[in-house]
Amino acid sequence: MSRGLGQIQKAILRIGLEKSDSGQGKIGVLARDILIDHYGFPFIRSPKALGRGKMVFRKADIGQKRYASATVTVCQCFNRLIKRGLAERLDRGNGFKLSHDGIKLAKMIG
Repeated sequence: MSRGLGQIQKAILRIGLEKSDSGQGKIGVLARDILIDHYGFPFIRSPKALGRGKMVFRKADIGQKRYASATVTVCQCFNRLIKRGLAERLDRGNGFKLSHDGIKLAKMIG
């Protein structure tokens, strides 16, 4: 069933499962979650943002080309998971949540 899933897609499923298991499933998985958890990109919280604070990636530390490549890869992986029926786009269009099949598969690949 997980045939054809890449390493990043599997990581995205695991992160989505962690969020749903921790009661954060309503929030969904955002690209920034993958950039932080899978890629380990450094970030700062913007002092200008209200509330929780907006995360700003330190592109100078990451490298512009590496950052751009990772964001495109994550977007493509999101779209592939949605196309396979393993995830559903959030209403606001900024990320996704795992579908029932996505949760089952994420548990299998652990």
